[in-house]
Amino acid sequence: ANYDKTILRAPIDGTIKAVEKKRGETVQVNATIISMISSGNFQIEANISETEIDKINTGDEAEVTFDALGPDEKFTGAIAQIDPAETIVSGVVYYKITITFHDDERIKSGMTANLDILTERKENILYLPYYVVKEKNGGKYVQTIDGDKIIEKSIKTGLEGETTIEIVEGLQEGEQVVVEK
Repeated sequence: ANYDKTILRAPIDGTIKAVEKKRGETVQVNATIISMISSGNFQIEANISETEIDKINTGDEAEVTFDALGPDEKFTGAIAQIDPAETIVSGVVYYKITITFHDDERIKSGMTANLDILTERKENILYLPYYVVKEKNGGKYVQTIDGDKIIEKSIKTGLEGETTIEIVEGLQEGEQVVVEK
């Protein structure tokens, strides 16, 4: 009857990564005996700062790249979970998210992943690089060319990307803006 209690059964399908104990060794309660890597879909856990977490929702699409595979090898995932409890790292508040995506035999457990999370999408918009948009007196402007003069033109902005910002008012497609080197 007690023999059945000596058999270990894995709760998941996968590969044994390490055996931590040898036959005959004493084992403490809750001690790790065997480490496994799941053969199911991969998950990525990431910490998102408290200033960004309100922009992210379960189901949002994420583009995933891995340092080991290079920036051109892209995978698509989705945010499966957002932990409601904060995680504090070096005094900074973060929230843990879990992203799931379909596995690929080249991806190994522990690889460094880079994430771009798509929170909103707009098409056919006017946008400029961040460094072209200037701020003064609480407003935003760009420098444009009017004949042989450079003038400051007030603008209103919209969505912000990693390196670009949407221009929603104050500038027309085809207008030239001054770009500083």
